[in-house]
Amino acid sequence: RRIKKLLPFFDDPTLLLLVTSLVLSRIDYCNSLYCVLPDSILYPLSKAFNSAARLVARAPFFSHISPYFVLLH
Repeated sequence: RRIKKLLPFFDDPTLLLLVTSLVLSRIDYCNSLYCVLPDSILYPLSKAFNSAARLVARAPFFSHISPYFVLLH
């Protein structure tokens, strides 16, 4: 949420680096343990991942996220 407030001040490569280092590194930590977790615990992680993708792609909140995942790889 705090990164979103600073969105106008960053160009795309800097924003990608910031989100990758601060957000995605936390989500990816011990991701091999996520396969045994129930969906109720994985849902907040997927919401955070989707929000990070929307932020980097500068996509609107209500847009479908799948095309942005393809775009961001």
